[in-house]
Amino acid sequence: MDSEILLKAKEMFGVTTKIKRVTEGFQNIVYSYGEGGREKYLRITPAKLRNMNLIASEIAFILALHDGGIPVSLPVKSAAGNFIETVHHKWGPYHLVSFEAASGCPVDVTQPDIWNKGLFNKWGRMMGNMHKIAANNVKRDLVRPVGLEADASIFCGVCPFVPDIIREKYQEHLKVLSDLSRTPDLFGLMHNDFHQGNFRVESGEITLFDFDDCAYYWYANDIAASFYHANWQNTSFNGKNEKFTELFFYEFFDGYTKEFTLHKEMTEQIPLFLKHREFFLLDLFTKNWDIDQLETWQSYTLKDLKERIEQEKPVIDQLLL
Repeated sequence: MDSEILLKAKEMFGVTTKIKRVTEGFQNIVYSYGEGGREKYLRITPAKLRNMNLIASEIAFILALHDGGIPVSLPVKSAAGNFIETVHHKWGPYHLVSFEAASGCPVDVTQPDIWNKGLFNKWGRMMGNMHKIAANNVKRDLVRPVGLEADASIFCGVCPFVPDIIREKYQEHLKVLSDLSRTPDLFGLMHNDFHQGNFRVESGEITLFDFDDCAYYWYANDIAASFYHANWQNTSFNGKNEKFTELFFYEFFDGYTKEFTLHKEMTEQIPLFLKHREFFLLDLFTKNWDIDQLETWQSYTLKDLKERIEQEKPVIDQLLL
């Protein structure tokens, strides 16, 4: 990142301390800094990748959830009192947003006092409440990707490491998604990447962050993403547990249904969106990882994802409720 952009960004948000790069992805570069006794993050996004309306709608969604009682990482206003600032540079304009760091610690799946049925229940209840707020209290005119627009980048362009058979299966998969119902009880504005890597836990309470991918989409995908990553990490660190699926969904759905109706059609869609997660992750990893210098676990992960997709292996066959 050009130092001129960073200096301007610090000035706009009143940052007087040292900033440290945290992540760099396709859409954003994120820096951390401490100010006013609290840790905060500064997100810098090229305007060509995220326009002002998209970011403003993301912030509006976060604020609506906060007003509805959802613990979220809140945006921080600039010195001029704005949630979004823009730096004009020779490379083009950049949009700047700052967020408070979420309270608590990263989720450690090896710690039973954190990774347990109580967390799964609260996780489900929080998601159910978010879907309820989205269905009843969020403005319909927020500018976020709608339906398959949110998947436009998957296998887009040249992907030499993705076989044609997987591309073909993905196109078949999209045809199935395009026929799904979009009624308000099944489809609405949602986080779209709600897994344990995107929330922190403190005294059993969850604070959610990273709404950069929020979209109008099928609610079943939010549920599927949560389980997919929970199961993946639980298996990786705690070993395979045949009862984990039952335990997770029992508690998650118990919490979810305290806030929002879990329709049969929604649960029937979850295996479909678990497969969708595999397409998404294969695309993400092949674009982000150095294919020529893969670590052992990365090689295994890519091989496993390709085989599962090519052989049409389900993540789970069905949910028995």
